[in-house]
Amino acid sequence: FAISMEKETSYSYKSYWNPGAQDSLYEAIIVTNLIDSLLSICNSEVLISGFNSRIPFESYFGDGTWIVLRFLPRNQRWRYRRERKKYRRAHGLEP
Repeated sequence: FAISMEKETSYSYKSYWNPGAQDSLYEAIIVTNLIDSLLSICNSEVLISGFNSRIPFESYFGDGTWIVLRFLPRNQRWRYRRERKKYRRAHGLEP
């Protein structure tokens, strides 16, 4: 998680790899509680589950803190590979 704060005369940027792993730090507790509250408010479990079930590709990389991988049946995996190859050829990305 990254948090930036700007005041009139100063700027602060803090990055937390995993606030839960730093549970003895006061700031980590605040960040963890904030993230938990935001995830609860936006009903994240339903949103993430819906997103994961509808992704039309094998993997999706988030903002660097998460990734979604889908295990596909062999025939669907081959179909995606053919589509990807066709796209790359059409856009000059593959010889």
